[in-house]
Amino acid sequence: MKTNPFLGATLLIAGTSIGAGMLALPVSTAEYGFFPSVVLFFMCWLCMMATGLLILEVNLWLKPGTNMISMATTTLGIPGKVVTWITYLLLFYSLMAAYVSAMGDLVSKTTGSYFHLQISTGIGSLLMIVVVSISVYLGMRSVDYMNRFFFFGKLVTYVLVVIVAAAFVHFSRLTVVNFHHAWLALPIIITSFGFQNTIPGLRVYLNSDIKKLRLAILLGSSLPLLIYILWQVVILGAVPLDGESGLMGTLASGQPATALANSLDHIVKNNWISVLFKAFTLCAIVTSFIGVSCSLFDFLIDSFGIKRNMLGKSFALLMTFLPPLLFAFYYPEGFIFALGYAGIFVTLLLGILPALMVLSGRYWKKIATGYQPPINRPLLLLIIVFCMVIICGLILQ
Repeated sequence: MKTNPFLGATLLIAGTSIGAGMLALPVSTAEYGFFPSVVLFFMCWLCMMATGLLILEVNLWLKPGTNMISMATTTLGIPGKVVTWITYLLLFYSLMAAYVSAMGDLVSKTTGSYFHLQISTGIGSLLMIVVVSISVYLGMRSVDYMNRFFFFGKLVTYVLVVIVAAAFVHFSRLTVVNFHHAWLALPIIITSFGFQNTIPGLRVYLNSDIKKLRLAILLGSSLPLLIYILWQVVILGAVPLDGESGLMGTLASGQPATALANSLDHIVKNNWISVLFKAFTLCAIVTSFIGVSCSLFDFLIDSFGIKRNMLGKSFALLMTFLPPLLFAFYYPEGFIFALGYAGIFVTLLLGILPALMVLSGRYWKKIATGYQPPINRPLLLLIIVFCMVIICGLILQ
């Protein structure tokens, strides 16, 4: 079967971004209003698109297959290697813990509501891990196919949810403007634009074709921005801020995946909206989980020098999926918690470190060759300052 690797790369970037984090965007920005949230979206999108191009630049300095650890070691030495190694593990385990927790809650409540089958959140999480781990074990082509299937499922259900819920949007709810402390929402927002971990693998997949890689990053990172803005219109316009089934109550629940579905069901008075929303949630979580799982799996193999035979890959799968599964068993309501703390690791690993690696490679060690995005030294420093503001926001919460 003939495939289009460029399309697959673009969708993998978009699919990695548009995941469970999207469910937290309306509830984490609801008190600030639509316009402030869109401003923050643009800022985070520009930052993450830029750092995606920076990671591509650094990766192209080195041989294909080089991961973030080797990139940091080459440009920033042993300190960069240690910081990257620790941050990478903390970030991806935090993201996977959030996704597994959300999926376990979704599977448990869905099977109970529609099939009268009581499944614990832990078992629901385990079922998700089994399906995704098989795809990761089989390799990038299997990951690509699975991601395409769930990405298009996510796209279709997203469109249907928007169409059904649009009739219940009150535009007066979108006129709220409250910039006071709005920057505190940046950690979750920037996490929802994270995709850079896929770039080393996609470079191999696209045979180091710079033009295709650059375009895949631009298109793949822009699609989430458009989808998020429309999502804000629908959710902030249809669901009230306070009261029964309000957005603030959804935030307090810690599991917006199921709480938002119940809120829309209560407002629309149509069971189909709940079914569509849960189907969308399933596809959103799986596409994001696929990208993160694949990246962590490759990272662990690269970092520990694990052989890609049956035994080695099985051991890497265990290291990849066991910690988030344990988190889901012992802290099933921890979606918002895990996703919020992932923000600090996203900002450091995918924001500050790429800028530092390029600063070092271009201006200090002078090892830069070939492709270079139009991001000069002042812009690199601006990226670092913006990321530091985000980290401060998380610390002050």
